[in-house]
Amino acid sequence: IILDDDAWRRMQDAGVRNVDAFVEYQKGKQQFATAHGSNNLIADMREGLIHFNRAIELVPEFGAAYWDMSDYYGHIILDSNSTPEEQANALAELRRVIDAAWRFSGDSPRKAFIDVERVLFSDDWTPLHDRIEKAVATEGCPSPNWIELAVGIGHAEEMLDVWNRFQRCEPLNVIASMKAAQAELWLGNYDRSLNLIEEGEITMGTNSWFASTKAWVYMAMGRAEDALALAPEIEHDVEFAGITGRAMPLALMGDVETAREAMNEWIAQHGRNQWGEIIINATIGDRQTANRLAAEMDARPGGAFLLLLTSVYCGCGAPFDLEYTPNFRERLDESATDWPLETLVDFPAKDW
Repeated sequence: IILDDDAWRRMQDAGVRNVDAFVEYQKGKQQFATAHGSNNLIADMREGLIHFNRAIELVPEFGAAYWDMSDYYGHIILDSNSTPEEQANALAELRRVIDAAWRFSGDSPRKAFIDVERVLFSDDWTPLHDRIEKAVATEGCPSPNWIELAVGIGHAEEMLDVWNRFQRCEPLNVIASMKAAQAELWLGNYDRSLNLIEEGEITMGTNSWFASTKAWVYMAMGRAEDALALAPEIEHDVEFAGITGRAMPLALMGDVETAREAMNEWIAQHGRNQWGEIIINATIGDRQTANRLAAEMDARPGGAFLLLLTSVYCGCGAPFDLEYTPNFRERLDESATDWPLETLVDFPAKDW
């Protein structure tokens, strides 16, 4: 196996000298990156997991492999079609692999990003903002994952820098363009956000994840019809944002009943999407249902993390009332995180 200069640099950044292990690691990373722009997220990630496990079999102390594979377990926790047992097992496995990632990462800047995730999936968020600030201050190629949610809790400018640096290190990673665009959205730089997505589409082609990010920008701009036009592409994403493709733009138009119908049709065809249902019920003004679903999510494994994700992706301030989510409220209080989050989109039926 012959590696070019860039591959050697990435191998050094990964902290491994075994070329065969590095090749398996790179295959896993590529599969995960492809999965995040595909219509079969978890199935595609599961294939990437095979390569990460092979890399770890060759080098049991391969910290970067443990870190990158952890994202799979986060998506199992997020998936509403996972059973409670599967979600609990995924949370335990996620904590195991990120602890291994931290232990085997030496003095790599990666450890700072791992520390953020260790907090997000813990029962104590006291050091959350301190951990975020340490991670975004690291130099060199960053290792972001669920730190992406920091964009909605006061760290949008720093996260834009993180994703811009990440994109320079991994220019063909679909996540980089999408998340940099998301940061620009939270900073109110809508044209820059759209330009980043369009540049990504030129380089990597269109996909449902680019489309959903663009739709969120259009909605923040008040361009509900443009967002609705993207629904056919967004709805290819069955496992993440597809449920929002029609419902959210319709809610922004004030067409509450059609938005509700779109959500229910999606559930009937594809199954539950609890975080998406909370968002949609909030945007159509059904506060009671949003609160009931949020209470259910609060009791799930990783519930506080899931509710933070839901709140950030809604961009609607408070999608639910904290009195129904005591675990999440405790995490916000101990981390001194402001609530409600900033409102990016004003939905006419949401009156709180």
